[in-house]
Formats: sequence, structure tokens, C-alpha cells
Amino acid sequence: MQVFPLAKYLLLIVSLLSSLYSQAQQHTLLDRIIRQTQEGSVYRKRLLWDTLKPQIYAAYNTAGTDTLVALRAAVGLMLDKLDDNHSFILYKGKYIGRTGRRNTMDQLNQQTKNALKKQLGSPVHTAKLANGIAYISVPGMPAGAKDGPDKAHILGQKLRDSLCSLDLSYLKGIIVDLRLNTGGNMYPMIGGLGPLLGDGNAGSFIRDGKILSTWSIKRSNVYLGRRAFTTINNNCKSNRKLKIAVLIGPVTSSAGEATAISFIGKKNVKSFGEPTSGLITANQMMALAADVYYYLSVSTEADRNGKEYTKPIQPDELIMDGDNFENLHADQKVIAALKWLEN
Repeated sequence: MQVFPLAKYLLLIVSLLSSLYSQAQQHTLLDRIIRQTQEGSVYRKRLLWDTLKPQIYAAYNTAGTDTLVALRAAVGLMLDKLDDNHSFILYKGKYIGRTGRRNTMDQLNQQTKNALKKQLGSPVHTAKLANGIAYISVPGMPAGAKDGPDKAHILGQKLRDSLCSLDLSYLKGIIVDLRLNTGGNMYPMIGGLGPLLGDGNAGSFIRDGKILSTWSIKRSNVYLGRRAFTTINNNCKSNRKLKIAVLIGPVTSSAGEATAISFIGKKNVKSFGEPTSGLITANQMMALAADVYYYLSVSTEADRNGKEYTKPIQPDELIMDGDNFENLHADQKVIAALKWLEN
């Protein structure tokens, strides 16, 4: 089919205008990302923004008609300068983070890599390891604001039901395994483990050295201030005499680290394993445009005693390697935890 020259020119003009409009939208989006970061990032005071902004705009890909391509280098540079490993942009399910982010998988032994692959999408795992001692693993729980409250409630209730199936009142010790917890939503994790934590403050969010808010356990559910973030049905009683061993490692991230922090400071708790990933910030989700979400680190976290964590959590007893998720009785971290629990 022959297209007349005028029609060709019109098509070219429409295409050009469409491309310019798309680029203008992306540039406006970058403006908003920079503004939100400058105002809200927990790391915002690390930078001289008047010096950095020209560098960010210079990294912006003006030839990129796709939002992901246009923003990747600019956003990556900004997060690199902030030394922010946790903030990221999500565009149509695709990730934009810092360009210099360390690869956690490179630090893992083969046992942990294999177990992590098998565990994805798996339920909570429980076991009885010795007379009066039980085990529960808590996986990552991806349930963000976009998923609504129902998913978080379902995950928290499943964790609670699994915990209660161990009959806490007859136990003398329990191992809470967070080594394969990749993060997600902290509230179903902490709420699900509520009977172990007991009522009272469990941690807090910190910004510029001041407490923004405190999370606590009340009636075996987790609260942020006065607001209940879980409404989990409780079908087991807490056991105040129960000794609790918490296992952590380099996979333990974000919400998994917040869960570990919730146990720190309790008199009947000891942690075993390796340092965590160090993604210990609260991320606020912001919808920037259609299919574009910004998860920005806005605060750090502290334990019940007010100790703030800005680096990986160190276990009370360091045990490198020796993981065996296929046979827990041959797992060196489980063996060390059992020895402490039995004494």
C-alpha cells in the first residue's frame, strides 16, 4: 500500500511528539525521585545535593524511550552516592537499584544456596529435635501495601498456627531459624511469633537519632504505636520460661532482620550463626506513576533497649558455615543452639 508523502510527514511528526512527551514524563519522574530522596531518605544528609544533582541528570539516558532504560543509570548513581543498598524502584515488576550493590549470593555456601532455592514459596517448617526442644523456620514473607492486608494476615496466621502446633507450654526451648528469611513484610513475621516475644516493646524506627515509632506485642499481636498491624487468632499460650535460640546469617534481610531485632534484649534469648545482610532500614512505598513504585529507606531500626542497627547484626555466638538444612541434627548452628538450650 502506497503512503502519500504528507501522510508520511504526519506519521513522523506524531512519532516525534510521542517520543518527546515520553521523555518529558520520564524526566519529570526523575525530578520527583530526586525530590523524594532528598527530603525523605534516611541517608539524605550524607550528600551535597547541589553538587550531586547535575551528576544524576547527566547520567539520565535521554535516548531511552523505556522508563527502565532511561532511569537506571541515574537512579543507580544516586543510590551509590548515598551508599543505600535497600532503596529501589520497581517498574512493571522490574528492579532498579544501586549499581554497586554487593551480591549476597556470592557470600553463601552451597548448602545455603541449595536450601534457599528449595525454600522459595515453601511454607513454615517445624520439627521436634530433642526432648522438650522444638524448631521453627520462618521464610521471607512478600506482602506489601499493594497486596492489601489479607495476604499479610494469612501469612501471619499460618506462622502462628505452625508455632502453636508445637505446644509451647510443654517445651523448654525452641530454635527460631531466620537464616533463609529474605525479608518482605515484618508484621506477619513478628505477629506470628508473638507468643514467643511476649507483651511489651520489641523494637523501634529511628530517624536522625530520634524514635519515630515503636513496635510492640499486645495480646500476641504486633502494634505500631496504638495501631494494630496484625489481628491473628491465638490458639496457644506463651511460655515465659521458654529459652529461645535465634539462627541468623547473610540471607537474613530487611524484615527478617527486624524480626531478629525483636528478640534481641530478651533475657531468655541467644543468637547463633553469621552476620546478617545489613539491610536494616524501613522502606516506605510511594506510587510515583502508573506501574512505577519507589521503595525508599526512611529510617533505621533499634532493639527494645534502644540500640540502633546501621550495620549487619552480629550473632551472640559466631559459627561460620556448617549449615545443613537437609539434616538439622548435622547442622553446626543447630547443634550449638541445642547445647545451649539443653543446659
